[in-house]
Amino acid sequence: MEPVLLTRSEIDDRLWDECIDRSRERVIYGFSWYLDQVCEDWNALIWPSASDFKILMPVPLKKRYFLKVVQQPFFCQYLGLFSSTEITPEQAFAFLSALSSNFPFISSYSFNPKNYAAVISLLSKRKELEYEVHETVWLLLKNNFLEIQKQYSIDKKRNLKRSLGWKWTISKSRDIEPLIELFVSNNTATIEGGVSPKSYMLLKCLFEKLTEKNCAELAYVSKDGVTHAGALFINDGSTTIYLFNSSDEMGRKGNARTFLLNRYFESHSGSDILFDFESPQVMSIASFYKSFGGESAAFIHISKNGLPFPLKQIQYVRKWFFKTRQDLF
Repeated sequence: MEPVLLTRSEIDDRLWDECIDRSRERVIYGFSWYLDQVCEDWNALIWPSASDFKILMPVPLKKRYFLKVVQQPFFCQYLGLFSSTEITPEQAFAFLSALSSNFPFISSYSFNPKNYAAVISLLSKRKELEYEVHETVWLLLKNNFLEIQKQYSIDKKRNLKRSLGWKWTISKSRDIEPLIELFVSNNTATIEGGVSPKSYMLLKCLFEKLTEKNCAELAYVSKDGVTHAGALFINDGSTTIYLFNSSDEMGRKGNARTFLLNRYFESHSGSDILFDFESPQVMSIASFYKSFGGESAAFIHISKNGLPFPLKQIQYVRKWFFKTRQDLF
């Protein structure tokens, strides 16, 4: 099989979104309108043809000087292969090969956790591709609330009890500015290289689109009329993504986010929702999420530097000096 490479203008949005919606790997990141929000540009590898979508692979692009670089965008944890039937290793290999042959420089690309089994065994056959195994944390909310709480760690139960003594108030909102302000004041200093203002503008635009699609749930935690923590949830069918969150010092001291997440799990318990914490590759944060009873979901993150001399060497030096971070929290 040989996947077909299409540019954005060549993609039929209706066919694309129908295929994403039917796929086993369905996630909101894969829909055309979501990709349009978070990507500077994107192409796609499709099989068998431009008018018959059986397997899709979105390819997010960013222009660097005269090159089109594959780069996983912000607010888009993973993409990969989408199909209504199980992806075979042979199919996955064809797409990996097509991606590598069409794009000499892959800064970062992450495959859906449901692609893991098909992709992991193939990477030894594509020596030009470097890879890491990343993890997010998933929590199923199918049990009743008491059963969900039983999965909390001892420390989590203790911190939740403490949070109840703070008399926090949770409110819904359509204004994302306070959450961004919380993040700027309390999180940016811990992020190597800082955060570009463009990232916040991207988040604002994405929030507007998510609100238009009725997928956004924005909640704040306050005390005495002052906001101390907040979070943006994406609700999409049977999946919820904990997309963006922050807390100030008082919110951390009073376990405000634990209070908020516990309330979310209570209100959605007994449902078929898979809650994705969208965990960054930071052990302390992953441990915090796992303390709610969540389990690790592994996914493959690849890169490739196939640039000619001296661009290849320059990029290696640049990467050594400036470690790329794809997570805002």
